[in-house]
Amino acid sequence: MNIVLHLGMHKTASTYIQKMLQVNKDFLGRYHVLCPECPAEGMDALINSIKKRRFGPWLRLIEKVGPNSTLLISEERLSNVLSQSQSDKLIATNGDWLAKKIKPYCNKLTTISFVRDQPAFINSQFCQNIKRLSPYISLSFDEYVEDVFACRGDFVNCNPLKLFGWSMNNKSVESIFLPFGSTFAENPFYQLVRKVAPQVDLGLCQEVQPINISPGLLTVHLASRIIQYLESRNLKFDKHQRLRLSRRLLKGTDVLGWNLCRYNAITERRYEKIRKFYRAD
Repeated sequence: MNIVLHLGMHKTASTYIQKMLQVNKDFLGRYHVLCPECPAEGMDALINSIKKRRFGPWLRLIEKVGPNSTLLISEERLSNVLSQSQSDKLIATNGDWLAKKIKPYCNKLTTISFVRDQPAFINSQFCQNIKRLSPYISLSFDEYVEDVFACRGDFVNCNPLKLFGWSMNNKSVESIFLPFGSTFAENPFYQLVRKVAPQVDLGLCQEVQPINISPGLLTVHLASRIIQYLESRNLKFDKHQRLRLSRRLLKGTDVLGWNLCRYNAITERRYEKIRKFYRAD
């Protein structure tokens, strides 16, 4: 058995890839590529088991797979969780711990990660937080960048070396990195499948509509005003209420054509500032 972990990173079409894997689950199964249909709580169980260093949920998943198959698990949260360390453990890095636990049950362990440049990542993450009406972020893009640099709040890491350094240094793991966002980059789902099972006839795959489309400039400004209004009125919406309001916002602005041109706050000055920060790191 081979095991492939698709680690993201975040903001590299992971949700689209996961939808495509599920829609084409039976088709990929003909090529002995198995994509377990884990609901949200199922993936949460895998994530939490890593944090608690309990291998049981992973073992139960592995035991369902035949010896001549490839188990493919796609979860972008793995990029952050596996890169984290626990100083009180003999094997500090979560990724190294999981690799050691998995290795006896497979012939080959591979991680596949899409990478994108930090300016584009930060811009995309800013858009997502704004359109979801998050109350915990700076509404100024320049202040948001400073928050990311300082690791203030619950920000997702976008430094590939910090995210994937453990796999690059682990000799028992094959690390594959694919470009995301390049003009010449292929559809990310096709890139992933070509690495997992080159024999798959991708022309026969079913397609799904892209999701998590970035908002346009006017949508970002309107969402910022809504966040300010909620704060000024001390209106406390929970996560689900904010998501419902966000969906109505995007639906309404789509009708107006506000999202045809994606929001892009990356000027030449901001690009150089962000690149300089990560280059020094």
